[in-house]
Amino acid sequence: MLLTGGLLAILAVLLADPVPRLLSRARWVEREPVAALVLWQAVGLAAGLSLLGAGLELAFHDHGTSLPGAVGTVLGNIADGRPLRGWGAARLVVLVLTVALGLRLFWTLVRSIARAGAARRQQHDALDILATPWPVEPGVLVLDHPTAVAYCLPGAVPRLVVSRGTLDALTDTELRLVLAHERAHLRLRHDVVVLPFVAWGAALPFLNSVRRAQRAVAALVEMMADDAAAVTVDERAALRTALCRLGGPTANQAVALRSARLDRPAETRPGIRRAAHAAAAGLLLLPTLLVLVPAF
Repeated sequence: MLLTGGLLAILAVLLADPVPRLLSRARWVEREPVAALVLWQAVGLAAGLSLLGAGLELAFHDHGTSLPGAVGTVLGNIADGRPLRGWGAARLVVLVLTVALGLRLFWTLVRSIARAGAARRQQHDALDILATPWPVEPGVLVLDHPTAVAYCLPGAVPRLVVSRGTLDALTDTELRLVLAHERAHLRLRHDVVVLPFVAWGAALPFLNSVRRAQRAVAALVEMMADDAAAVTVDERAALRTALCRLGGPTANQAVALRSARLDRPAETRPGIRRAAHAAAAGLLLLPTLLVLVPAF
């Protein structure tokens, strides 16, 4: 179990920095944003599994040849009234730290979900007061503000919101594509996709890899919504123009990247997609097998 714990620790370190850094710099992600998002999710989940698995393997290594068997041994000792049998101070510290980390990650995720829900309800209430239904498009609310903005708000009754400035700045085609982009966010539940990465950022704010993952995932869901909204070359060009008008002169690097991407014809790379999916599956299987199979 010591060797297994060491291997899991090495895997956790690799997934904590080198792998996210390389993935964030990869150029193929613009061609296959869905596959890239799947891979990012696998990296995050596998890193957590590896880190927690390493801690448990190192803590339980004197109780058996595999983690499930060692846990069974410890439970048997507890049932016999000897809960501390076979434990040393160092291994108890490792166990406590591992359990504390797991609880922190779980609690941060729960808290992030609760906070997102509360913020969403507040925004819904504010929109009921400040926005008015747009008679041209059912389900769209209009804010009477000159700044051009457009966004969606998930929930039991999702909202599409545009400002008066957006209606003035965009043509009918551009506005249709912007609304299709926001509807894609709602349909694909991108709010749920990004939430685990928000929770990771709250739990481990000191890790550059977590912040890198948050930025990358945020960009990928926007690319996915762009692809869902604009299918033809002409639509991609119109959506690119809409992005530039909405972004204005202070458009950030993410908007500039999306604009440049929309300026090129959509291309898919089936080979890269299959490789990314295989890598994601391998990342999830490896720590699981290391923990469950007493091969080491």
